[in-house]
Amino acid sequence: MASPFGVPDEFIEGLLKAGQNLAQAFAGVPAADPTSAAPGDAPKPSLPELQARFWIDGRLGDDPQQWLASAQAVPGSWWTH
Repeated sequence: MASPFGVPDEFIEGLLKAGQNLAQAFAGVPAADPTSAAPGDAPKPSLPELQARFWIDGRLGDDPQQWLASAQAVPGSWWTH
């Protein structure tokens, strides 16, 4: 069966993988590597878990990390439609 986009399947697979890596980079989620976690470390949330919430009420300032640390995570989506 021919590709619906008229390009090789490997191209589509690479494009999807690159998009996933880009989303993980923007979310600050490292690629899955089970050997990188030290024993006793709390598991980090996965990208879908991070996407299933939004943050509100952070203290404004010059440092975005300070805002994120002071913001409240709210489950669900801010998008109401």
